[in-house]
Amino acid sequence: MPRLPGTLIAALASAPAAAAGLTILVSPQPPIIEVSADQQHVSGAAIDLMRALSQRAGLPFKFAPYPSARAVLLVRQTPDTCLTAARFPEREALFRWSEPVIRLRLVLLARQDETRDFGGVEQARQFHIGAVRGTAVASRLKQQGWTLDESADAETNLRKLQLGRIDLLATLDVGIQSLADKMKMATPRVALVVNETDIYFACHPQLSDEAMRRLNHAILAMKADGSFKAFNLK
Repeated sequence: MPRLPGTLIAALASAPAAAAGLTILVSPQPPIIEVSADQQHVSGAAIDLMRALSQRAGLPFKFAPYPSARAVLLVRQTPDTCLTAARFPEREALFRWSEPVIRLRLVLLARQDETRDFGGVEQARQFHIGAVRGTAVASRLKQQGWTLDESADAETNLRKLQLGRIDLLATLDVGIQSLADKMKMATPRVALVVNETDIYFACHPQLSDEAMRRLNHAILAMKADGSFKAFNLK
């Protein structure tokens, strides 16, 4: 039997993985990522954006809800899985990274009626600061020596901010207004901007070249034609 060329063998090996699609692990962040009570269905603007990417890439996405900390661990252990995350140095080697999808600010939020002057970013460290456990935001700030009061999800953090149990909330500026509206509370104000960061798909380190090629092609194409602007992530 004639031997197949190495390039053809490689192509055949990668094709099934790409065709089978990816499992995207998502953490609840109402209303841009909503998870049904039975954990079987997800919805929201961020899910719609990822479904559009899936269609453009020709790469089926299956969504699986997990808390942020658990999702990070599972993606590192499970082939053909990804999550969305900021790309910080301490996580660089843990995942295979896509092209950047969107650019967001890492901010410190205060209650809308908060009158205190928090000074600059360094001065803000002395205050009681909340964050979501397992997120890139929490990881980055703890790496820099910040002391955080961590909760399981964004809704719990906003409630703690509203009740005065934390002074500031460290988060990416995505979905805040919509979540505050859903919780019938005043939208927190941005007290300080820590920095700006891009959001990527962070995937299992051995994700196939073909799957990553399709994903990156879809991201770049949707950026080029302005498709991302159709999704309200505020």
